[in-house]
Amino acid sequence: MSGNRTSGHTGHGARPPRVLDSVASPGAQRLSRYDTQFDPVAKALSAICAADPVCGAKLGPEPWAKLDALFGKLAEGHCAELGADVALFASIAPLFVQIRSLRTHLFPLAYRIDRCEPGDVQVVGHYMKTLLELMSQPGGGEPRGSILLGTHVALSELWEEPAPTPAELQARCDAQRFCPREALELGQLYEAWPRYPHDRLWGGWPDSTVPILAMNGLLDPQTPIDLAELSADELTAPHQTFVAVPWSPHGVAFESPVKTPGAAPCGTQMMAKFIADPEAPIDTTCLDDLAPVAWDEDPAVVEVLFGAKDMWENPASPAHELRRAAPIDWAAVARLARERTRWLER
Repeated sequence: MSGNRTSGHTGHGARPPRVLDSVASPGAQRLSRYDTQFDPVAKALSAICAADPVCGAKLGPEPWAKLDALFGKLAEGHCAELGADVALFASIAPLFVQIRSLRTHLFPLAYRIDRCEPGDVQVVGHYMKTLLELMSQPGGGEPRGSILLGTHVALSELWEEPAPTPAELQARCDAQRFCPREALELGQLYEAWPRYPHDRLWGGWPDSTVPILAMNGLLDPQTPIDLAELSADELTAPHQTFVAVPWSPHGVAFESPVKTPGAAPCGTQMMAKFIADPEAPIDTTCLDDLAPVAWDEDPAVVEVLFGAKDMWENPASPAHELRRAAPIDWAAVARLARERTRWLER
């Protein structure tokens, strides 16, 4: 949702109801701050890990402190056998915060990199190569976005004023453990970019009486919940509702799985019922059925991605039985992470 305003007070009989999934609050969401939005979600995931009997036992009572210390160790050359430096890890790590299906793997990978035994090096190498292969496969269909247009809108409408300098953007990134470098790279273009001027609607909220369902995940690094929930105070006409969805990242309609087998994601359920009857109270009962963030994984997925039977531990076998890990194309992994964590693609 951008700063465009619906003119007039048009009743919903003349215009259909609206669904806003993952809310970019006008006047509050600034892409120049994008690189600072991933650490808070990583800290929230760390708290969930600490309370989990498996993840907490592996990472201890302060998983965020463990992650923070690991980045410090990497900066000093820890686990050089993997062939990556701390800047590469910092640029790749946001992928495991943003994508729900990969969050389960964040702490097992960190645990292994911290221990850095030969078996861990092999498993991490296998994981990164397999992930690159799987996520590089064509998804089918024509691309629906335009990086050029997205950049034009971002620098013209969604940037701080006065604009932060490249040095300020670099300092912000350096202060993060999970920095996707999106703001940093876009900021290099700001001065030379032919931005369009603001109109009278810039930074404003919609002025509309049509029914609106706005949804945002509590664990969304792209449209953070503290900014998205501003819509609850702004969209106050009858039948306009904001729903915060626990555990969900960006794209609540698809990224809010439930425990009931075969049931649609909670966001899809709420959206379908709202469209069917926009004036009825939002049915949020599926929130009680949400599948929580957990650190257990389908054994078949572990076998494919980790090349092992256990996400966390190495088999009790002599070191010489472990196959030597082939070099990882870290540059390609970093490019993949950069593409998948780009705000303009979402």
